[in-house]
Amino acid sequence: MPCCCRCHKSKNKPTITNISEELWSILSSTLPTEKPNKTIGCPVIPFRKVLNGIIYVLRAGYQWKTLSKEYGSGSTCRCRFQQ
Repeated sequence: MPCCCRCHKSKNKPTITNISEELWSILSSTLPTEKPNKTIGCPVIPFRKVLNGIIYVLRAGYQWKTLSKEYGSGSTCRCRFQQ
């Protein structure tokens, strides 16, 4: 029996996989300054890359440890998400 509501007809709606330039210009002003590149410790991963990873995990439902390396490490994305 088909569903009577229209909730299943949203297949054509766009999903966010990467942050657009317009959205990034709004969000970047609210984020703290980036860590300098030549600091001791883990390599610097830009906020935009990490935010794309966070959105990917939340939309797809994957675990942080299985996050693709194109977004940086899963632990970095998880830590910044918790902050």
